[in-house]
Amino acid sequence: MKRHACHRAGPLARRAFTMMEVLVVIVILAILLALVSTVVRRVMVASEVEKTKGNMTLVMRALERYYDDKAQYPTALVDLFSVDACRELLSNTTCIDSSGIMIDGFGNQIVYLKEGGRGKRPLLTSPGPDKTLGNSDDISVP
Repeated sequence: MKRHACHRAGPLARRAFTMMEVLVVIVILAILLALVSTVVRRVMVASEVEKTKGNMTLVMRALERYYDDKAQYPTALVDLFSVDACRELLSNTTCIDSSGIMIDGFGNQIVYLKEGGRGKRPLLTSPGPDKTLGNSDDISVP
């Protein structure tokens, strides 16, 4: 009797994966994906925090230039655009628009306090990743 190639016996016989083996592989891949996505999320949040700090530092420099020009801090961030040096400094950033609203990397509006309390210097504060002011993840640049 003639045997078909798929019914061979011996070392060359093909063996299919069982359903249990396939499920185990899928579960292992799902666990690895969950671990990697958690790490990626943390890295992305840390990146946005650093980007926000950099933008806030840039705006603080513009505030200092405004102070050097006018001998006072602006009442609102939109006033920064009235000084050429500030406008030039802020031309390459997208964190503040021409209406004076400054947005952080998480979509929150950054709070500008003209007198921040430390030697009457202004204070910029972002609610941070949790979008709530007054928590430990707030981002501030004095």
